[in-house]
Amino acid sequence: MDPNFTLTFLSCGGIFLLAFVAIGAFWFAERLRGTNAPRIGKSG
Repeated sequence: MDPNFTLTFLSCGGIFLLAFVAIGAFWFAERLRGTNAPRIGKSG
C-alpha cells in the first residue's frame, strides 16, 4: 500500500470522527442547558 494513500485515508477518517465528536459535544451542551435556555426564533 502506498504510504501517501494510508496517510490520506487516516486523515480523512480522523476528520470524520472529529465531526461526530463536535456534534456530540454540541448535543451534550444543549442537554445541559435544559428547557429554560433562551430560544431563537418564534416563541410559542
